[in-house]
Amino acid sequence: MNTLRNENCSVVLCELDDAYANQLKLCFRIVDLLKEIGISTQNKGFMYLRDVIIDDEDLDIEEEMLYPKIAEKWRTTALSVKNYMCSAICSAWRNDKQPFIEKLGFSEMPTERELIAMCRLYLQVE
Repeated sequence: MNTLRNENCSVVLCELDDAYANQLKLCFRIVDLLKEIGISTQNKGFMYLRDVIIDDEDLDIEEEMLYPKIAEKWRTTALSVKNYMCSAICSAWRNDKQPFIEKLGFSEMPTERELIAMCRLYLQVE
């Protein structure tokens, strides 16, 4: 039996393969990182960013294809996805989270793509 703990919840896994357990651990780490950056879980952009960071292949596709792919999953428009992701990053930047974002290597507000890439790198190094 595997137990995964997050500050908000505890999940007990019974007879699940290691790949699924690792995916859940990664999801918890991404949620914690996005919250540390200052992105509110109430912001729709939070969900979109979380999903893109989890899915390794998304960053490799063209930007104009990235938003429609997420939009299809969440049954919304590509423009809405782009706006919510940008809004989430802007709100974190404005809410005194610049020191942590600067710790990730940015001196000015990052684009969605830059933040996603840096979060993935941060999670690999951590």
